[in-house]
Parts: sequence; structure tokens; C-alpha cells
Amino acid sequence: MNIALFGSFMFAGVGAGLAFIPFNSMLQQRTPAEYTGRVFGTIGSLTSAAVILGPVAGGALVTASGPVPAFILSGTLTALLGVLLLMLRGKIERRDEAAIKREEGISATNNLELLGQTSL
Repeated sequence: MNIALFGSFMFAGVGAGLAFIPFNSMLQQRTPAEYTGRVFGTIGSLTSAAVILGPVAGGALVTASGPVPAFILSGTLTALLGVLLLMLRGKIERRDEAAIKREEGISATNNLELLGQTSL
């Protein structure tokens, strides 16, 4: 029993690593340098709040309804969140692409202005 429990925790840890590392890498790439501290501070605060409040809410849910309905509710909400994010994926990617093009346009304009200033 203890070996199975240890193995399941190890499996969950590997899964967390496969999720958190790409997430943090994406945040670093998409966050402007001047907002990095704010973004990572907010993510850290939300993660800490979830670690504290999650077991409390889960315990209350299991106490109120039992373990089976709690797992069904948790799984259903997770699946709905996944479907919602898949539906919004195209919109998010289009918004990101527009922001990149806008930044490239601003960068090109600034470079042309610098070239004009250096030629004087």
C-alpha cells in the first residue's frame, strides 16, 4: 500500500513538472520586462492561496457531500475549464499575434527614427 501511494505521488510530481516548467517559460517569454516582478508575484500569490484554500474547500465539500460527489464535481469542473480554454485558444492566439505585430511595427518605427537622427 505504501509503495503504491509513494508511486502515485511520484507520478503526480512528474506531471506537475511537465505543467509548471512550460508555464513559467511561457510567462517569461510573454511578459514585458517591466512587468515581470508583478506577474510572477501575482502568480506566486495565487498559487500559495490555492495551496492553502484548496484542501480547506475540498475538505468542506467532502464533509458536506461525501467523497464520490466531490470527485465527480471536481472532475466535471476541470473538464469544463479545459473545454472552455480550448474554445478560447484561437482568440487568445490571434490576440497574441496582433500584439507581436504591433510591437514589431513600433520597433521598426523607432529604428527608422533612430536612423534618421543619426544621419544628421
